[in-house]
Amino acid sequence: MDDFVIMAPTRHLLRRAIKEVHAVMARLRLHLHNTKRCIGKLSNGFDFLGYRMVPGRKLRTSAEGRRRFAEKFRRLYEQGADHRRRWRYAECWCRWRRAGLTGLVSLKGGLRRVVIRQLRMLGIVGFPIPRYDAQTGT
Repeated sequence: MDDFVIMAPTRHLLRRAIKEVHAVMARLRLHLHNTKRCIGKLSNGFDFLGYRMVPGRKLRTSAEGRRRFAEKFRRLYEQGADHRRRWRYAECWCRWRRAGLTGLVSLKGGLRRVVIRQLRMLGIVGFPIPRYDAQTGT
């Protein structure tokens, strides 16, 4: 994984840690991306690995993560993917959204809500929503 977060109680300690990161990266002949970093107050929250992190709140999908999902769902529709393929994509995305984070992620309605929202945004009507079978898990 190449993403990481550094937290420090003061800006001075944070800058010292960043300086050390740059030194280690230089020894490894690596560099940090110039625009993909942010220094700010933790209380304002931040996006990381597709989630919006805010102290004291459950994780939510970041605006960028939702935008990417909507973009791919729209692309599948435009390419003529059938409703089962679009449903599987939404199902996988929802699974990723909560993977390993039981109780930490705000799901706000689950898979059906996510798919129905995208269908409305695209103006798609007549999309069959599969029924969930608890015995088979499908």
